[in-house]
Amino acid sequence: MVIYIFKVFQNILKIMLLLNLYLSFGISSNTVFALNAEKKENNKLITVEDFFRNPEKSVVRISPDGKYLSYLAEYKKRMNVFVQDMETGMITRLSSITDRDIREYYWVNENRIIFFKDEDGNFMFKLFSIDLATNEVICHTDYQGADSKLIKIDSPKKETIIIQSNQANPGKRKYALYRFDMKQNRFELLSDEIDKYDGWVLDHNNVIRLAYENKGMEKTFYYRKSEKDEFKKLLQCNELYDSFEPLCFDAGNEKFFAYSDIGREHRAVVEYDPEQNRVTQVLAEHPIYDMFSDDEIDHLYYSETYGKPLYAYNTMRKREYVFFDSQFEKQFRPVLEKFPGKNVQIQSRTDDEKKMIIMVTADTESGSYYLFDSDSRSIKYLWESYPGLKGVNLSPMTEFAYRSNDGTEIHAYLTVPTGESKKRLPLVVMPHPGPHWRDSWKYDAQVQLLASRGYAVLQPNFRNSDGYGKNFKISGYKQNGLKAQEDITSGVRYLINKGTVNPKKIAILGWSYGGYAALAGLAFTPELYACGVDLWGMSNFQTFLRNIPPAWRSQFYSTVGDPEKDEDMLRKVSPALNVEKIKVPVLIAQGANDPIIPQEQSDEMVEKLKKSGIDVKYILKTNEGHAFRNEENRLELWKAIDEFLAKNIGK
Repeated sequence: MVIYIFKVFQNILKIMLLLNLYLSFGISSNTVFALNAEKKENNKLITVEDFFRNPEKSVVRISPDGKYLSYLAEYKKRMNVFVQDMETGMITRLSSITDRDIREYYWVNENRIIFFKDEDGNFMFKLFSIDLATNEVICHTDYQGADSKLIKIDSPKKETIIIQSNQANPGKRKYALYRFDMKQNRFELLSDEIDKYDGWVLDHNNVIRLAYENKGMEKTFYYRKSEKDEFKKLLQCNELYDSFEPLCFDAGNEKFFAYSDIGREHRAVVEYDPEQNRVTQVLAEHPIYDMFSDDEIDHLYYSETYGKPLYAYNTMRKREYVFFDSQFEKQFRPVLEKFPGKNVQIQSRTDDEKKMIIMVTADTESGSYYLFDSDSRSIKYLWESYPGLKGVNLSPMTEFAYRSNDGTEIHAYLTVPTGESKKRLPLVVMPHPGPHWRDSWKYDAQVQLLASRGYAVLQPNFRNSDGYGKNFKISGYKQNGLKAQEDITSGVRYLINKGTVNPKKIAILGWSYGGYAALAGLAFTPELYACGVDLWGMSNFQTFLRNIPPAWRSQFYSTVGDPEKDEDMLRKVSPALNVEKIKVPVLIAQGANDPIIPQEQSDEMVEKLKKSGIDVKYILKTNEGHAFRNEENRLELWKAIDEFLAKNIGK
C-alpha cells in the first residue's frame, strides 16, 4: 500500500471531494451540456450516454499471485466485481449489488477481495468481503451509521487488514484504528487513545509509531520509538501556512517519508529522522510546482519487495513520474516510451511486483488497460473503459496563463472544439471544486462532451488552488466571491479580448465549490453570463458556516470566514443573499443526502430565484449525496443540462 495514514476530521472535506470526483463518474469528473449534437466520427453521433453511462470495465487489478484479473463491470445497472482466470479466460461475477455501485475494492490475498459501499450517497461506507472459493459476500460492519476505510493489508499474514472504523461511535465521524481478522471475523482495537489523537501512522510491522492531534489549525505530531514507549511531541505546524504529511516509514522503520512545505514555498518529498527531529534528505522538489498536487491518484509508492520508495507521481503541466530507484526506472521505462506524452498510471501489481496493470489516458483518451510483464518486458493490451469512444476525434486540452485584474498570474486550461474556428466560440467556464483543488491535463468526460457540442471550455486554477505554492493558496483565504472570483472573471475577459469567445454566449458551471463560483459569477458579474449551472454548491455562507461540524470550524472560519466576525463580508459574497442581482436562467441540482453541502443551501437558492421571477430548474434526488452516482440519475441530470445550455447559449 502507498500511504499508511489515517486522516480524520480536518481533511474529511478533501477526502469526500476526492471520492466524489472518482466515485461519481467512473473514470473522471463528468458534467454534460449540449449545443449542436451534429459532430460525428465515422457516422456516429456522440451522445450523453457515450460519455456518461457506466464504463464497460473500470478499476482493473491483478491478484497477488498473478492468476486472476479483476475489474468492475455493470450488473443490473450497478457496478460489481468480476474476476477472469488468466489461464482459462473464464469470467465470474463475484458480487450482485443492485442498490449502489461498488467503486472501491482490493485484493486481500489470492482468495479474498474486500469492497466498501455507501448508502444513497451518505459517504458512510460499510466493509464487505468476498470469498473466491464460495462466492460468499459478507458485510462485516452491518450496523446503523457504519463507516470504515482500508488503511493497509496486514502483510505478511494477509488474512487481516488494518481499517479505520466508527463502530465505537455509530453514525458519527469519530474513528478508531482496528486490525480485522477476516477468517475469525474479529476486530482488535489498535488505537486506545481515540479521544486524544485524530490520526496515526503505522510502520511496516503495523505498529503505531506516529500520532497527531488537531486543535484548531494547529497540528501536533507525536512519535514513539517502539510499541512499549510513550508518545513524545515531535513537531507542530499551523496548517493555514504549512503542511506536513507523513507517508510511510523506511525499510528499517527508523526514518519516515513525508511531504512538507515547512520552511519552503513549494511542497517537497522529504526523508525525516524522528530521533534527530529533522529532515535528513529532500527526495524530490520542483521550483515552480508543489509535489503531490493531483488528488486523483496515490502519489508515493513504497515497495515491500525493494524495501524503498520507487516512484511518485507529480502533476506539473502534465502528470509525470519521479523515480527514486534507478533499477525500477530502467525496468519501467519501456512502458513510458510506448505511451509518450500520455498519463501512465500503475493501477495494480502482483506481490512480487513482476506483473502490473497499467492504465493509459490522455486529454483525448478515456482510458485503456494493459498488462505489463517486467521479466519479458511485454505490454499486453486488455480493455478500454469506454470502447465506444475509441477512435472518436476528441478535442485537445491546452494549458495557458493570463493575468488577473491585480496582476496575479493564473494558470488555466482551454479546450477548443476540434475542427471549429477558434474565433467567437460559445464558452462554458468550469471552476473546480475545493477550493483547495486544481484542474490538470487529463481526460475529462465533461469537457469532451462540451467540446463535441461546439463549446470552448475554460478551467481556471484561481487563487486558493493547490499545486502552485503556499503563498498562492494563502492569497485566496477569505477571497471567495472576491479576488478568487475575479481570477475567474479575468480569464473570461481575456478570452473575449482575444476574440476566442462570443461574449453573448457564455455559461458558467461547477460542482461543490465550483457550484458556488457559478452562482457567484451570475450574481456579481451578471453582465458576463447568459446562464449558469450549480451542482450541489453552497449559496449562503452565513448559514453554511454556522452549521458545519465543530471539527471543520477552525479551518473554514480561517479560510472562508467567521460567521460572526466576518458577517458583513459573508453577506456580500453569498449568492442567496444577493439573488436580486441574478438576471439569467439557472439550473440547480442537489442530492438530499449530501453530507457536505446540505439540501437547504439549494432549497434556499431555488426559492429566492423563483420569487425574483428567474427561470430556474431544480433537480433533487433523494437517493444521492455529494454527486449523482447512480447511472439513471446521472444521465437524467446531464440530459437536462444538455438541453438547458442548448437553449441558452446554443446556435
